Amino acid sequence: MANMLLVLFISASLVFLVDQLSKWFISKIFQEGVFLLRPFVQIKLIINKHAILEGQRLLFLVTWVFVAIWVTLLISHGLVFQNREAQFGLGFALGGAMSNLVDQIRKGGVIDFIGVPAWGMSNLADLAIIFGLCIAFWFR
Repeated sequence: MANMLLVLFISASLVFLVDQLSKWFISKIFQEGVFLLRPFVQIKLIINKHAILEGQRLLFLVTWVFVAIWVTLLISHGLVFQNREAQFGLGFALGGAMSNLVDQIRKGGVIDFIGVPAWGMSNLADLAIIFGLCIAFWFR
C-alpha cells in the first residue's frame, strides 16, 4: 500500500514541478504578445482571474483539501484505484490541481499560456488533470 501512495506522491510532485517551471519560464519570455505554433496552437501568457471568483477562494481551498484527503483514504483502504497505472493518473491529476491552486493563492488567478481554438487557454496542469483522470478511470 505504501508503494501505491509513493507512486501517487511522486507523479503529483513531478507534475507540480514541471507545471510551475513551465509557467515561470513562459512568464519570463512572454511579457506580451502571441507566438503561433502552426496550425492550431498559440502560446500567449494570461492570468485567468475568472477561474475562481474573489469570494470563493476559501471554499475552493477547503474543497481541494477535502478531495485530496478523500482520495487518499479511498486508496489507502483499498476501495479504488489499486494499481500503479491508476495511481500514476491520479498523481497527475492531483499535481495539476495543486499547481493551479498555488497559482490561485499566489497570483489571484491561474497562469494559462497554451491556446487551442476549440479548447481555449490552458496550461500543462490542466492537461495533466484531464490526462491523469482518463488514465486513472481507465485502469481503476
